[in-house]
Amino acid sequence: MKKRTPIAVVGMACLFPGAPDLNTFWQNIVNKVDATVEAPRDRWIVEPDFMYNSDPMPDKAFSKRSCLIHDFKFDPKGIDLDEELLKESVASNGAEYGQGSIIKLCAPVDE
Repeated sequence: MKKRTPIAVVGMACLFPGAPDLNTFWQNIVNKVDATVEAPRDRWIVEPDFMYNSDPMPDKAFSKRSCLIHDFKFDPKGIDLDEELLKESVASNGAEYGQGSIIKLCAPVDE
């Protein structure tokens, strides 16, 4: 028999669609809450009808539904992001993802 080492969970945090805190998240699971929504047009890089196909195939989405986090402000201060690497990524992928999109996503939140 394999010896088990006890562990202690001393903290837990989460951020999920339809659940602003951990208790709500668990209640959503228990109550089988569907937190998916149809993705708004502005969340697609291209026209949704161009990307959507109900039959799974390469480079297509087979659902227009998604799990979105609303009213979230990303603050990168606590994460060691390499700004030069982000700039390189934008330079090499800018045409595909919209020039500056990665830098905008990773810009610090105004205080």
